[in-house]
Amino acid sequence: MEQIWLIAALWLGLALLAVFCAHLLRLPTPVCEIALGAVAPLVVGPWLGWNLLSPGIPWVVFLAGSGSLLLTFLAGTELDPAVLRATWREAVLVGFVGCVVPLGGVALVAHFLLGWRMESAWVAAVALSTGSVSVVYTVLTEMGLGRTGLGQGLLATSYVNNLFSAIALAIILTPLTMRSAILLAACVGAGLLAPSVSSRVLGRLRSRAAQPDVRYLLFLLFGLGGLSVWAGSELVLPAYVMGMALSGVVGRNSALIHHLRVLTFSILTPFYFLRAGTQVHIPALAAVPWLFVVLLAAKLLSKLVGILPALRVFNYSRREGIYGGLMLSLGLMLGTVIATSGLNRGLVDATQYSHIVAAVIASAVVPVTIANTFFAPRHLMPESQPGGSPWGRRRRRDQKAAQTSGRLS
Repeated sequence: MEQIWLIAALWLGLALLAVFCAHLLRLPTPVCEIALGAVAPLVVGPWLGWNLLSPGIPWVVFLAGSGSLLLTFLAGTELDPAVLRATWREAVLVGFVGCVVPLGGVALVAHFLLGWRMESAWVAAVALSTGSVSVVYTVLTEMGLGRTGLGQGLLATSYVNNLFSAIALAIILTPLTMRSAILLAACVGAGLLAPSVSSRVLGRLRSRAAQPDVRYLLFLLFGLGGLSVWAGSELVLPAYVMGMALSGVVGRNSALIHHLRVLTFSILTPFYFLRAGTQVHIPALAAVPWLFVVLLAAKLLSKLVGILPALRVFNYSRREGIYGGLMLSLGLMLGTVIATSGLNRGLVDATQYSHIVAAVIASAVVPVTIANTFFAPRHLMPESQPGGSPWGRRRRRDQKAAQTSGRLS
């Protein structure tokens, strides 16, 4: 029995080390967690035993699955419904091409250039077609662009991009059976009823020490997630639906969001990202190091080819368009979830999985570095404007979006 606690201490020790590494290297913490998860078995395994960091430990699998479930849900709650209503045309068009063009581009490269079988190529394509709502949100906030029309449009578009990627994942992985029909009906019903029901339930359960509001949300997410697994689909797909449906209810409850983030980021997501890293084979990456670079280049080029013309339709300047295209090329959490799903179902092997995850991790670092170094729209940043308001060439659009979201400064 004591071995469980020692194993948990080892995993959480690596999670703590990842936080320090992220601070020193100025990288997203999940990137460092995945990297440490890949390296630790090679360093610690020979001394303490390979089974201590095995990704197949049942309780580790449960904690990692819970982390992906809650992280997906929280990503959905970050989107303000008012912002989506104000920018829905842009979000749908740009999000659609930002998903579909990389789907085709990466799949063609993986199948014809790399010689992967079609099922593996599609897993790589879906994983690399994703964006990263959380990374985009963090970067835009740090740059002072979160309240501008540009920032709000990119955030909404990134979420819609991921929604299309999640639909593509469901189409590829979910079998067409009576169970999948029941799952679809349950998700649609929950999406329609959850906002009104949850607002009443959460209103009555607020400010209690036992955190019944958190328990209520966990009940919904675990129930729909279990139904999704029963139907042969993926655990996280209903969480995306629920995050979008409850963004107006949960997203405005700062205390509830705080409690969910503490639970998610302190103990659950470290197990998810570390476990994802333990499934990466460093020798496989070292043997063919250029392969993940090809996948990364296929993602970035196809994203920009699809997104840049679409952004021009909405009067983005050349600089803003390139910046937006690079920001919408970011990927992390959902991409690793999709890659892990493909590995668990035998659609990709360990070597292919390692290169896909490496490309996903690189896509969380390379595009934002290029964007902020060479194409940052400084004329929209608060420090460059009198009074801190992001006025500029797109003044009317920025002002309308800020008024719609109730954030006009």
